[in-house]
Amino acid sequence: MQREVVEGNVVRVGDLQLAVLETPGHAAGHVRYVLRQETGVAVFAGDAIFFGGKILLQDTWDCSLQESIRSVERLAALAPEGFYPGHLTFTVRHGHRQLEPALAAIRNRLPPPPLA
Repeated sequence: MQREVVEGNVVRVGDLQLAVLETPGHAAGHVRYVLRQETGVAVFAGDAIFFGGKILLQDTWDCSLQESIRSVERLAALAPEGFYPGHLTFTVRHGHRQLEPALAAIRNRLPPPPLA
């Protein structure tokens, strides 16, 4: 059975409970999943942000720089230990470090580093 998930929903996967967090920007309607455990928070970031603080902005009708910034700030506020983007490299420790370059660029009003 399919159902739409929205912020505040909890998705159960076996014994795990993943909280749904709305994070538009890369595309409208995107959500991320947050796993809270004793060892810390893990963020399944999808395409909101990639390893090294890289952000992919697209030339599509539903991609928004302003919403991307807000989504990155929301993810960074979680101070994740585990960081799992939708593609490429991930980290199981010190995941918050992967968000810091993007936050620095946002604070300095610079474009985020491009996805290479």
